[in-house]
Amino acid sequence: MSGAASCREIRHALGVYVLGAIEPGDRAQVDEHLATCADCREELASLAGLPALLRRVPTAEAERLRRRPRTGSPVTPGIRSPRSTATPGRP
Repeated sequence: MSGAASCREIRHALGVYVLGAIEPGDRAQVDEHLATCADCREELASLAGLPALLRRVPTAEAERLRRRPRTGSPVTPGIRSPRSTATPGRP
């Protein structure tokens, strides 16, 4: 990130931010943005449970997923993506 970060840039960084894996300079930029942006603070709050959830994944399963070739959509079958909540034929 460079200069004043947009909400889009900040939201892309929130995952590593909440996991504590963000670079110090980027962290400062996220902190600065969060101080003035309620929408991004809300997004961060929605990710608050992520570290605990990830700790529940068995190490062997995490390794298997890490080695798996990346193909197609990252969406798990049977799980709707948050972006695909519209019913077909309806706006």
